[in-house]
Amino acid sequence: GTIWFDDSSAEDKLVTLLRGSTLGIDPATTSFLDLGTGNGHLLFRLRDEGVKGEEEEEGDSDDDDEQEEDGEGEGEEEKLFKGRMLGTDYSPTSISFARAVASERGLVDGAVEFVEWDILNSAPGAVLSGANSDGWDVVLDKGTFDAGGGEEGWVGGGHEL
Repeated sequence: GTIWFDDSSAEDKLVTLLRGSTLGIDPATTSFLDLGTGNGHLLFRLRDEGVKGEEEEEGDSDDDDEQEEDGEGEGEEEKLFKGRMLGTDYSPTSISFARAVASERGLVDGAVEFVEWDILNSAPGAVLSGANSDGWDVVLDKGTFDAGGGEEGWVGGGHEL
């Protein structure tokens, strides 16, 4: 899938912000709702983040074997975002594609969920259900970050609502 506005580095800035300590996010329990998820890439990135960066994931790093042999990198898995992740989009095609990508990545059994939801014309239904019936810890609208992410200071801090 296409990563829109990749040259803005908004996604990198957002992930750095979310992994930082200033927001008090607990990686083990924080829930994420991604509005307009598209291909789901941001949620996949958040789920994968903490073990190794995407460049290393794709085999660009020669240091992986050395780190494993001398024990470096152990315990990094604890930094993974493990809470519930739900991507929503009004496009059934996007949701189908995101689900297919999740399956290809081996993210099964609800590791990352996707539901079709038109935020302007539909009741929240599955979005406000179960453990998240009272809301979500983090609500993302990556499209907004993509559009403004190239501007200095755009993704510099978060706010609790």
